[in-house]
Amino acid sequence: MAKKQKILVTAGGLLFTLGIILSFLLSSVMIWGDLEASLFTSGLRPDKSLSTLRCPIIITASETGTITAELNNPTGKHLERYLIANISEGYASLVREIRTSLPIPPDNKEKVEWKIYPEDAAFEQRVILFRVYINPRYPHPSLGGNCGVVRVNINGVTGNQLFTSTTMLTLVCIGAGIVMLETGSRPTNRRLRNTLNNIYALAGILFATGVLGYLGMWVPGIGLLVTAVILLVIFITRRLASAT
Repeated sequence: MAKKQKILVTAGGLLFTLGIILSFLLSSVMIWGDLEASLFTSGLRPDKSLSTLRCPIIITASETGTITAELNNPTGKHLERYLIANISEGYASLVREIRTSLPIPPDNKEKVEWKIYPEDAAFEQRVILFRVYINPRYPHPSLGGNCGVVRVNINGVTGNQLFTSTTMLTLVCIGAGIVMLETGSRPTNRRLRNTLNNIYALAGILFATGVLGYLGMWVPGIGLLVTAVILLVIFITRRLASAT
């Protein structure tokens, strides 16, 4: 392999590895927050999940976050929904309860907001736990949802800015790494091609894990994350065995 190709493969491998590490961290953060929040439940069991619940993924040490939900009134009559929101206050066992009565005009929608703060984070200031329960109002069923917002001790940026920039950096590193690996590995042998296919599969799994985590689907996300770790261990073990 020519010197230029070796440089491309080496640089591409480093960029791709950085992208994989960032992707793993992002996926873990998204899944971990919602996993912890799933345990933050009360005795009230909703009939349906509140699909319009929107929570920040990350909150930094100097910002105020906002959790929102939207409720719909498809009928021609005035509707009023009663909401009970619970937010951790530094510990999972300490809860701030917020009760809200939300009037919704006929054939309309209304949005409700809850403020969260860095000091709300439980588990040694790591995750803010949130849950909401909406009482049933015939013929509308009760609704409920929860989420976890991970606190990152960084100042000067918002959690959304941090998440967006890290996501973009991850995609750039993986994309540029693939281009450089493909360019530098031509012509390639079968063994190298198999290696590249394996690491591309790993990147695909982590990407799918990140999407599931972003959508709040932490159960299948954990399954894919565990699969990615297993594949990584197998890959590293085989590489070490082939080197001896």
